[in-house]
Amino acid sequence: MGSLDPQCGPGTIVVPAQVVDRTWGREHTFYDEIGAVVHVSFADPYCARGRAAVADALSATTLPHALGDTLVVINGPRFSSRAESRWHQSAGWRIVGMTAMPEAALARELAMCFTTVAMVTDLDAGAEHGEGVTHEECSRPSPPQCRDSRR
Repeated sequence: MGSLDPQCGPGTIVVPAQVVDRTWGREHTFYDEIGAVVHVSFADPYCARGRAAVADALSATTLPHALGDTLVVINGPRFSSRAESRWHQSAGWRIVGMTAMPEAALARELAMCFTTVAMVTDLDAGAEHGEGVTHEECSRPSPPQCRDSRR
């Protein structure tokens, strides 16, 4: 995942509480297959028990981590433009990625406990001052860093 917050850099584990879906063209429901219209609550997309279990496990480590943030999911495979990245930052979202939707919604339809655990691999285009995010940057290991008072 890319970080939208320069304070939360590569190597940080983020356990989001919320998700914003900016994807399209993906199957977002199982109910289309049976021709039914069913509305499922998505107010709290991630399983509270799952998030608590991950939080407990992380508290027993020295890994830098952040809890309760928002993940924005983009379609990909391209990375965000600087303008998109800054827009995501201005909304208060902390990480950006290309996976986790529609998985979270589909898990909710199946009443499954679903929790996203993300590792920051890079700073997104609006959070860094270099050439922008590259595929290579997301693939190499980085030293952990995050200054987060919400742990």
